[in-house]
Amino acid sequence: MGMKKGQVSIFIIVAIAILAAIVIFFFLKGEMGDVQSTEWETVESIILDCADDVTQDSLELIGVQGGFYNEPPYYYFDMEWAYIPYYYYEGELLMPENSVIEGELSDYVDDNLVGCLESFEIEGYEITHSEPSTKVSIEEEQVGFDIDMIVNIKKGEMTSQLNLAEFPANKPSALGKILDVAEYITDSHLEPEICLTCLYEMLEDRELYLDFVDFGNSSTLVVFSENKTSENPYAFEFLNKYTAEESGLELQEVANGN
Repeated sequence: MGMKKGQVSIFIIVAIAILAAIVIFFFLKGEMGDVQSTEWETVESIILDCADDVTQDSLELIGVQGGFYNEPPYYYFDMEWAYIPYYYYEGELLMPENSVIEGELSDYVDDNLVGCLESFEIEGYEITHSEPSTKVSIEEEQVGFDIDMIVNIKKGEMTSQLNLAEFPANKPSALGKILDVAEYITDSHLEPEICLTCLYEMLEDRELYLDFVDFGNSSTLVVFSENKTSENPYAFEFLNKYTAEESGLELQEVANGN
């Protein structure tokens, strides 16, 4: 017994409706997947931005405090809101090695990255993490930050891991160049006089500016600055203190442009 024409029409309509429902289902599922994917990428972007902000903050603080995040181990001037270390103190050369400054930058990132991550909340997402361990390398044109830290992201039944070690932060910076010239100035205290021509050439080659400021009490504040490697000008400073017998005349001549 054959199927009547009306029954065939109904069958076709039902089949089309089922097919349309299937198409709509997978379309909406794809749209939902895209939305979730975009949300996930946003969360990861916030985490990476946090790491970027903290590494930049470490460089700025290191500049203000002459290479130190923690309290300097030797002579320094305490401004209550910042430490300014002495690189030369009445005959003693006290400038830290680059490896020490790299360690200070590492300590800053390790101490402050967790606070940055915990300072924001994203509705529906749970963020946990391992303890950070940062390695820093000061190079001629940049400072590299390698952060070993696993960040776990969870929303409902979905989980993901973000390994910050896969996203090394290489920050353009003149810090390496500044330390080269700072070392030259510090070591010059062992010589009868400083080679002003040599100093000028070093500053010009590295596109750096240098100021000497009378800090009182036989001390001079040495301030480096540059505006080539970042949007905001960068500064780095330290102090030199002279004995009553030392005039510091050579460095004053530099400040006066003689």
